Amino acid sequence: MACEHSESGWMDRATRRMVLVGGAVAGATLALGAKPGVRAAEADVFPPLPSDLTAFGDQPDIAATDLVIDQLGTAQPKAHEIETARRIMQGAPYGTRKPIDVARYFCSVGQGKLNATFGEDVRAYVAGWPVRYNPVIINFFKATSTQPLSIYGDGTSWCAAFVNWCIARSLMPSGDIAVDVNGIMRPLPAALLKGTNSASSGSFRCWSKAAADAGGPRVGDVLVWAQDGTLDGCKPGPGHVGFYIGRTPGGSYLSLGGNKRDPRTNHHAVVEKPIRTQFTNSEGTNTLYSIRSVYL
Repeated sequence: MACEHSESGWMDRATRRMVLVGGAVAGATLALGAKPGVRAAEADVFPPLPSDLTAFGDQPDIAATDLVIDQLGTAQPKAHEIETARRIMQGAPYGTRKPIDVARYFCSVGQGKLNATFGEDVRAYVAGWPVRYNPVIINFFKATSTQPLSIYGDGTSWCAAFVNWCIARSLMPSGDIAVDVNGIMRPLPAALLKGTNSASSGSFRCWSKAAADAGGPRVGDVLVWAQDGTLDGCKPGPGHVGFYIGRTPGGSYLSLGGNKRDPRTNHHAVVEKPIRTQFTNSEGTNTLYSIRSVYL
């Protein structure tokens, strides 16, 4: 079953309020504030934060930061956030040898489909947080040699880390997840690191074999976009990666991946969405370079 977007509008309501009432916090921590010409008192016309975001009410809205990576998620998460993140990671499928199963699980978390399982609204745990780091995203990097905490926290580009973690999780013989007081997992055994061990999307450019050579692409293979002008053989470089789900009637690729902007919330999150063969972001133009077959 395809992982589909929720239509609750939960973040749309929060965004308007947090841009205003978060002005004092943003002014202190990010040198940001409310939009010009908007009086703080006008925040009173908005309803209270929805229940799924009340725990994050002390943080400025991620949209107000314009996703500048050195302004996101480096502060210590709270103890209950660390525990919730651990439970979410532990709930992911394991031992299936199908990384797409793991990816779909996290997509379902982001849509609120598993809220009843966890007894709370956990949708925010598959997106970047603006002040405290999200332990779920930080732990995706445990499937790579990249250490994001000391630099950008969960603002570090994490699409390749997500794919690598899904690969590793699909090979785990046990579902148990242990973390330290900072919410960080122990190093993963080398036997689980069958991905690229790199948080660079370009590390997948020549990984495994081309899907076309294996009779594909098949659902769960890895789509690899490369930023124009960065191709140098198999050398890693910027771009984007996600799992192949299929094609749309318009010819776009339906991709399930991490660190992709959710059009409904304006957060970079685990999202299933169509992506064109060529797209442009703040870094430049990216073109689909390869589809890599997943054989585990």
